[in-house]
Amino acid sequence: MKALQQYLVHMNLVRTLHGVDVIDINNMSERDVMDIAAQLENDISPENLSCDGELERVAIMIKKQYYDQVIADLASGGHITY
Repeated sequence: MKALQQYLVHMNLVRTLHGVDVIDINNMSERDVMDIAAQLENDISPENLSCDGELERVAIMIKKQYYDQVIADLASGGHITY
């Protein structure tokens, strides 16, 4: 759950800046999970994952492993099927 917690810290910061309610990891609604999944889908796109080709392969792999762990954390909490 550590990766998901870290991910939500960043996601909630952006949500706060945009005036959107933050997501409570201990009380996530279906809509919250959908918002997280949509953001993850955006984050793991090839363009974003590689910063439009600017990142080295190792950095891309580290980012991908992190996002994979966030997805696994969502799945282990029973929020999504993985």
